[in-house]
Amino acid sequence: MKWSVDLLGAEAQSLFTRIGVFTGAFSLDAAEAVVSGAPWAPDLLEAVLELVDGSLLRRHDHAGVPFYSMLVPVREVATDRFEHDTDVLAIRRAHADHYVRLAVEIEPRLRGATQLAALDRLEAERDNIRSGYRHLIAIGAAEVVVDAVWRVLLYWWIRNQLPEAKAWMGDVLAAGARLTDRTRAIALAITGWVSLLQPGAGVDPAAIEESADLFHAAGDAFGEGCSLTVLSTMWTYHSPPDLDLAESLQRRAIELVPADLDPTFNTFFRASLGTIELYRGHADAALAAAEQVVADAVRIGDRFVEAVALTNSGWSRLALGDARPDLFVRALELSLELGFEDGTGYELEGLAACAAMSGDFERSGMLLGAAEASRTRTGMGDRRASLTQAPFVRQVLASEAAARFEAARDAGRALPRSEALALAMEAGADG
Repeated sequence: MKWSVDLLGAEAQSLFTRIGVFTGAFSLDAAEAVVSGAPWAPDLLEAVLELVDGSLLRRHDHAGVPFYSMLVPVREVATDRFEHDTDVLAIRRAHADHYVRLAVEIEPRLRGATQLAALDRLEAERDNIRSGYRHLIAIGAAEVVVDAVWRVLLYWWIRNQLPEAKAWMGDVLAAGARLTDRTRAIALAITGWVSLLQPGAGVDPAAIEESADLFHAAGDAFGEGCSLTVLSTMWTYHSPPDLDLAESLQRRAIELVPADLDPTFNTFFRASLGTIELYRGHADAALAAAEQVVADAVRIGDRFVEAVALTNSGWSRLALGDARPDLFVRALELSLELGFEDGTGYELEGLAACAAMSGDFERSGMLLGAAEASRTRTGMGDRRASLTQAPFVRQVLASEAAARFEAARDAGRALPRSEALALAMEAGADG
């Protein structure tokens, strides 16, 4: 390997050393960032091609963007050279700053019709985003990391990385460094929100209220709306719930984030308002809200909000005695396109309820067990369980079908994911 590197020209050798900073595949833009300032930087492409010709780099396209990667033995050599380079700190910072700029660039594309391509781009960059942001936190530049994570929050949510985002926010808050009000507000909001979705995690309402107040003081209407939505969700799921307070908070969030400011989050906030109606027992109102959100999500091309609203619509119809597995199947298809594993759990639960309503208790148990396995993979739960799947589970367990249902549920937990998804699609077709 050393012999192959020694055969390279001076510029290609220098590039090989610098790309040792990358922990995964990287784009040409990222390579430009880490060679910026080098006298040979204008000739970067020639140096890249020399590494490709020497089998030290491999090119592949991802979502139409060329990426470059190294085999593990090659990466180990590059990393060793990089770590002994005199410019290691400057290169690490240039690398990290590039992925902060990427968050700014990608943020608007995570909404609407460009959502899937933006998610895939960030997924391709994930290893380098992680290492870059960890470096910034380690050197005391946490504020730029918090802002970057907040900008692409939809990515962390949809691609099931929220626990990692929460861990970073915890590190920032625990460090004790002085933070701007907005940075602290973001860290508190993400921590509280993810905790709401994690089974057994405690949620401090005072911390979320502080987040909303800090966003308000900073004039950040979007951030304040997000914090108020977290508060609203907390009071909806609270035991006992305070639905009047939850509704008041959610309506204020919708006022703060109108459709012309952020159509994706506006529709999501309205979907949350529909959930409150379902908790009130107003299934008709919940259904009307969900169907309007579905229509708006389709209009703006936002698959994520459409999947959430279709699931809400399915549960609203179940509450009205109308099983519509096709709604859950369509939501499942969208979640699979997006790589939204948490959504898959919601949709499997909905299909399990539809199967139970039709009297197919074995299929119902299998689907519910598969949903529980999905929850285990993501580490996330469904705080709405007392309203959604719990009632139908209690009803089945009180019937003569209880033993068959529980045996099928155990089998569903062990079912390979591909087989669980095939069973779900069959449930939709049969329904």
